[in-house]
Amino acid sequence: MEVAKRQVEYLGGSCSNETLRSVANAGRRALEALPITDAAFLEAKYNSAAEAVGLESPLPEALLGVKPSQIRSVCDYDDGWRLRPLFIATLLGARNNPNHPMWGAAKVNPSIGTAINEIAGIAGEAAHPGAAELTTVILDGLSRKVYEVVRLFLEIPIQTSVQTGAGNS
Repeated sequence: MEVAKRQVEYLGGSCSNETLRSVANAGRRALEALPITDAAFLEAKYNSAAEAVGLESPLPEALLGVKPSQIRSVCDYDDGWRLRPLFIATLLGARNNPNHPMWGAAKVNPSIGTAINEIAGIAGEAAHPGAAELTTVILDGLSRKVYEVVRLFLEIPIQTSVQTGAGNS
């Protein structure tokens, strides 16, 4: 970054827009390279984002343990199987956007973070041979949580009654 900045200073007003952009990009790359590993700092950021959108805070410990590199991975690649980092990335993206579905979902169910964490825990265990045995009761609870989270994010209203037959009003 410093080399690019010095180049702009040397050229003064005669440098191209591309040269100016190179200084900005070099600064961004320098910051992205910082290894932010301070757990207390990250936990504060994640919990602050949760509070901003209306979720329960503190978030579950496993969500608070998501590393920035995991967030970057789900943002840059199709790592949808990494549910906890995907949730934190979505939360951080929603923080300053009140129109994001996370805000509406949080109003209906502020414990979505806990549900996501439980889903990730059960599904993660199921992915490993020799893990704890699953039961139909566990799977029923898991599927209910998945449907609830999907419903909340897609803003699907709960149907309280089903009308059948012709002529019902």
